[in-house]
Amino acid sequence: MRRWWTRRRAGLIAVASLLLISAAYLLLFRLQRCGAPDPDLSIRGCTAVIEPGRETQGNLARAFFYRGIAYFRKGQYEYAIQDLDEAIRLDPNLTQAVYDRVTFVRAALARQTRAAAKATQMNPYLPPP
Repeated sequence: MRRWWTRRRAGLIAVASLLLISAAYLLLFRLQRCGAPDPDLSIRGCTAVIEPGRETQGNLARAFFYRGIAYFRKGQYEYAIQDLDEAIRLDPNLTQAVYDRVTFVRAALARQTRAAAKATQMNPYLPPP
């Protein structure tokens, strides 16, 4: 009886180890997709990390950070700023997120200023920006 229990326990430990390794590999794969150079792939990969809500705050902060960068590359500044805000909320020591957020806000404001100037050129009766 004792031998049977020892084998069973060893088998359970092996299965548990495989499950943990599989979960770690899956997280690593998702995080790699999250930092992909292609913005669409990066957004999908980061969303796959964020949506289940089972990750640590550090991993979630990195996922929001990378997704914010991907949104910025696509020109979707509002989403980029929202994701960086969330990354900063989850990890206030993520200094790159703070720096990038300032950069993204400046880029969004410059874009709006250019759009307003172009609209004023097209219709001179509009008030200046």
